[in-house]
Amino acid sequence: MKIAEIAKFLAVLIPILIIGIGVQGLLLRQVQVYAGRRTFWLVPLSYLAFFSRLNEPIYEQDLHTIAWDRLFLYGLMALMLGFPMFIAWQRAAGYNIFGITETSFYNALYATLQRLDLSYEVSQDKILLNANRQELKATVLGQLGLAQINLPNDPALLKKIVQGLREQLLQQGTPVNQWVYIFYGIIGAFLLAISLSAVRA
Repeated sequence: MKIAEIAKFLAVLIPILIIGIGVQGLLLRQVQVYAGRRTFWLVPLSYLAFFSRLNEPIYEQDLHTIAWDRLFLYGLMALMLGFPMFIAWQRAAGYNIFGITETSFYNALYATLQRLDLSYEVSQDKILLNANRQELKATVLGQLGLAQINLPNDPALLKKIVQGLREQLLQQGTPVNQWVYIFYGIIGAFLLAISLSAVRA
């Protein structure tokens, strides 16, 4: 498969995957919990699609020499794109909760911590676990229906908390905020339309 064909394939695949996340949520009509890095593959795939469109070769066969200006430019572009990707990878740690409201999230989280016998303190919007004095990082975008939870220094405990949180959300019949699914569907459809028009051009 040629590089140009790979670029076209990825340009269409990525929006379809984004649409799939939105459609799945709308069909299931329930809160979804994902490992944060499960959806991270969209970032490197996007970069790969971008670099696949660079058709200027680094090695010029007719001159039997390396185009150092292109090599430098491509290297600089890789560095400029790689650093944001590294930051995105770091921020993608933890778990994302789709379709949640702010009230439902915190109610379920506090109930989970109590059920797991994990004492905690809430101070200045921070949740501190008394057992190890670690901060359980929780961020909620209630209007969009998205939340993130992370415990960087203890992934095993985080996994246990998330499992309990998932069970708690199902038990308490959490109302679903579908805006995040609608958002993914719209963005995916928009990107797909752009990709198809570019492929046909």
